[in-house]
Amino acid sequence: MKSAVWGMGSIGSRHYSVLENMGHQVASVSSHLLRENNFTSIEDCLDKFNPEYIIVSKITGEHFNCLQKLDKLNFKGHVLVEKPLFISTLKDRPTYSYSCGVGYNLRFHPFLIKLKKSLANIKVDQVMAHCGQYLPDWRPGTNYRDSYSASKEQGGGVLRDLSHELDYLNWIFGLSDNISGSILKLSDLEIETEDTVNISMTQEYSAETKVELNYTDKVPRRTLEIKHPQGEIFVDFIKGSYSKNGEIETIKIDRNHTYTEMHLDFLNKKEIVASYEEGYQVLEMIQRIENSKTS
Repeated sequence: MKSAVWGMGSIGSRHYSVLENMGHQVASVSSHLLRENNFTSIEDCLDKFNPEYIIVSKITGEHFNCLQKLDKLNFKGHVLVEKPLFISTLKDRPTYSYSCGVGYNLRFHPFLIKLKKSLANIKVDQVMAHCGQYLPDWRPGTNYRDSYSASKEQGGGVLRDLSHELDYLNWIFGLSDNISGSILKLSDLEIETEDTVNISMTQEYSAETKVELNYTDKVPRRTLEIKHPQGEIFVDFIKGSYSKNGEIETIKIDRNHTYTEMHLDFLNKKEIVASYEEGYQVLEMIQRIENSKTS
């Protein structure tokens, strides 16, 4: 299959490598790269390379224009756009000429797939999700002050950067209700965006869901705790451990496993990959959090 990666930052470079390892013939679209099989415009790429699959991995603030351009160019293949889908919801939600998915690859972590199956249609008492990492440590060799994460205009801020949690909670426990959040700048990080968000909501299959997202944890942490009538489940994504009522299962997966599985699912089954509609639902959650009285 011919695939093109539009935007070659850190995540675009990862997609490029993953697709190459999957046996795809891959091209890049970037104005900054001087190498074989790179195109400086998407028009040139479509005309000369004719990809069937395109990954949009530019900064969030450019996603909308990229998808609009592909539609105007009458692209008919598959498009996976990195998360979040856009910076915000739109007055008129567009439809496209191609199949579109959103890159919430964390859905493909084996522990979340296991949870999704084991808790299907079961109402739990409480869900607590936490994701935090110190922003200056995110991208080694780059200045965090210059990253899109630090810029409101480019779609940065912890609420959008770490929206994986919002997506997988919707996927497993159903859409949110009664959602509110506190959006804070607590650290001395030199950014114009928020560095901490605390969210509270109810969901179809969760009586109470709480989420903390931050740019400030010096020791990276990504955990999920679930309390229900049959006991407790605790997942530590970084340590690779899954504890159910004290019985611990551990797993070690390749850092690109979830990306590979996401591409395979999107191109073949579309059973797990986040749809355009589900990506938009995350944007609606973000808007409701930002508009809530406690923000």
